[in-house]
Amino acid sequence: MIDFIRANNELKELSKGYKEFEKLHHFFLNEAMGCFFKALNQYESDSVRLSSMDRLRVIRDFQNDLINNLKENR
Repeated sequence: MIDFIRANNELKELSKGYKEFEKLHHFFLNEAMGCFFKALNQYESDSVRLSSMDRLRVIRDFQNDLINNLKENR
């Protein structure tokens, strides 16, 4: 019974740690997207405006790169 209680407590601690990691993960994803859009807007203000299709392609490519990078680092 003591082993079960100990294992249960360890599981609770791991669960708390994972939830904290998940919060940080979402925070950094949001920060990365925010920085990307700021950079994209700055680029557009410094040069010619991108067409809607070009803008969507740039956003899609960034999201794909970010997702692939996250998958590789798991």
